[in-house]
Amino acid sequence: MPHQTSDCRLRLVQSKSGRFFVQFNFQGKRYRFANGSVLGLDLHPNRGPISSRRAVATELLMAFEDQGTRPLPWLSWTWPF
Repeated sequence: MPHQTSDCRLRLVQSKSGRFFVQFNFQGKRYRFANGSVLGLDLHPNRGPISSRRAVATELLMAFEDQGTRPLPWLSWTWPF
């Protein structure tokens, strides 16, 4: 059985192409979110101008942190872990 890590910290990551994601690992799987649709929010950091993407992505990260106790419907857990 492969070693499974649970790095449950929310992180803001930027790909080599300049796209931003909120990312975390849970039970050996990586989860990446590029927008706020899973939280019911209209946040799309990668659609705006390059100069404002980091600010909108940070807002998305804070939204995930603020919605922490709200369950994600397709996962069987809630924040915080």
